[in-house]
Amino acid sequence: MALSGVGGIPINRTAAHGMVEQMTAEFAQRPQLLLGLAPEGTRSKVSQWRTGFYRIATAADLPIVPVALDFSRHEVRIGALFQPTGDLEADVAELQSFFRDAKGYNPELGELA
Repeated sequence: MALSGVGGIPINRTAAHGMVEQMTAEFAQRPQLLLGLAPEGTRSKVSQWRTGFYRIATAADLPIVPVALDFSRHEVRIGALFQPTGDLEADVAELQSFFRDAKGYNPELGELA
């Protein structure tokens, strides 16, 4: 993998499971590790966020730092640390509110169906 030289971690995206456990183990071994994920999990239009980012943060007892890329305003917005409470539905709703007015590079793909 091209990014392994700068600390990238290869991920098998075709595997049905194991990502949360793999990332939790990586955080245990590398306390300075930073992980950036798009909660949509894809570049295609989706009807809801995937929850792997939340499950990783919960399993590794880590905060989430929401970062919105707003192409319409040419801004990068960094939110406050968010510590998951364990209430997936409420926490995801709160995190989604941070991104509500941000427009992505392809804004037609950013609206949840």
